[in-house]
Amino acid sequence: MPPSKFVGLPTEILAYILKDPLISLETLYSLALLCRRLHLIALSIYFSRHELTSISRSLHIPMQTEGRDLLTVLETTLFLPDVDDFTFIFPHPSCVSILPILRELQRVENYISRLHSVKGVTLQLDQPHSVCLSVGNEAALRAWSIGLGSLLSCIVEKVCSCLTVMPVYGAQMIRYKARNPSPSPPRRSRIRRLLETFLCAPKAS
Repeated sequence: MPPSKFVGLPTEILAYILKDPLISLETLYSLALLCRRLHLIALSIYFSRHELTSISRSLHIPMQTEGRDLLTVLETTLFLPDVDDFTFIFPHPSCVSILPILRELQRVENYISRLHSVKGVTLQLDQPHSVCLSVGNEAALRAWSIGLGSLLSCIVEKVCSCLTVMPVYGAQMIRYKARNPSPSPPRRSRIRRLLETFLCAPKAS
């Protein structure tokens, strides 16, 4: 069938064809880049494959430092899917330096900044109970502190009612707290109050 006739099929038929499980995510994404009509249909199916539905309204986003990930697709979509809760699962970086995931912090901030509001955000900065993540030298620690603080501020400004940062006890979080001690109560900002809650929470048994 010529491409023009395929695109001209009724929406219900196009959706039925593209929902075939034999059609890969890669193919759906490629079709979404061809024209606006396929973009809307193919990406709606793409997101449903990631368990984003009108009922769930939540999205888990495993991130990659190389290649295309789900956040890459969200960054290029012409529409913003209805999502209430995001979980961003950051890649496990080198145990030598935190620098490889600074770009990922910025990517998440750029996307969140496009949203009108967000109800819940979980930032899984490393694997649970991991303590091997090193922030590297002083310059890397400074960049990490600035990047994480900027991202958290962006999330709070989007009227987020539930913000979770994990793990709390990785090397990068312990040194972040040391570099950013909690100010006196009268001068605490919203973001500092959130950080104090996360970073001073008792360790789970």
